[in-house]
Amino acid sequence: MSSFLSRDSEAFLCKISFQSIAFTKSLQQLRLSQTNIKDVIADLTVYRDYLSRSSSLDLYGSYRIKSVQSLLIKYHKYRSSGGAFTTCFNDLLGFREIVDSYPDPETIPDCFRIVNLLNGKRVDDGYRGLHLYYKKDSRSYPIELQIWDRHDAAFNILAHTYIYKYYTPQIGQIMREKYETGIIKTDSDFNSILSEVTAHG
Repeated sequence: MSSFLSRDSEAFLCKISFQSIAFTKSLQQLRLSQTNIKDVIADLTVYRDYLSRSSSLDLYGSYRIKSVQSLLIKYHKYRSSGGAFTTCFNDLLGFREIVDSYPDPETIPDCFRIVNLLNGKRVDDGYRGLHLYYKKDSRSYPIELQIWDRHDAAFNILAHTYIYKYYTPQIGQIMREKYETGIIKTDSDFNSILSEVTAHG
């Protein structure tokens, strides 16, 4: 399997990037509050069709093309909180790479913008990881790469399944703290402790 951390990944990312058809100016200049979500959905539909004809996506491991439902949830969430267009729509296409250890930032190709979440998000929900964003040009949607080491991957997968859509970030933070103590080792451990935490929450 190829790695996005190799210096030749930019050519592949350039090839699978998508330039907006609905918007004729820089995406950075667009205001989310003035965006008709139907335009983004139209772009996503064309992009999905284009990617469905690509025979090389799986060369880089696990990937996800955002669903319309997920797009709408994120749009309404970011619009109500005053978020930016490019932040809201930064992951129409996303890849995930699980590594033995996190890379030295100095070794990451220059084509990526790095978002370091190894110490958590601004509102900590337990998630840990390193996000890289590639953007071909000002009218192209970013492509997101999530890098997880194996320790963080185990928690992130469980939390995504059982916490993020159902509980507050505080529950995720508590579960992360318990995970770091070593008492959570299996799915069964996770669910048992989550039941205890939410019962007292």
